[in-house]
Amino acid sequence: MRATIRAEVTEVALRLFIEQGFERTTVDQIAAEAGLSRASLFRHFGTKEDIVLVDLEEIGRQIADALAARPDEERPWEALPRAFDVMTRMNEAAPERTLSYLRMLQDTPSLRARHYEKQLGGRK
Repeated sequence: MRATIRAEVTEVALRLFIEQGFERTTVDQIAAEAGLSRASLFRHFGTKEDIVLVDLEEIGRQIADALAARPDEERPWEALPRAFDVMTRMNEAAPERTLSYLRMLQDTPSLRARHYEKQLGGRK
């Protein structure tokens, strides 16, 4: 149930962020469209930025698993790009949406900062 709620909130939020921009979209708007209270939304996500970045850990695990599954005799510089094929497959169905997501991530200082924090292991 928790995963379903998180997926629904993420879907609503990403749509609003792409339509309105990250900064102009409020947590209250996201909660209302997802049918949750503000408090419930924050029980599922630590910050507004985390709504956008929620899948990063899972994607990282999938890439790591794909890399571990590559043949032992394969050279690292061949294996590494093949491991990232996971992301290509995930994004091929909606490339415009992926591009909008990446632009938002790049253009929003608070998202860049939280993304960097998560990459460094400072997860909440």
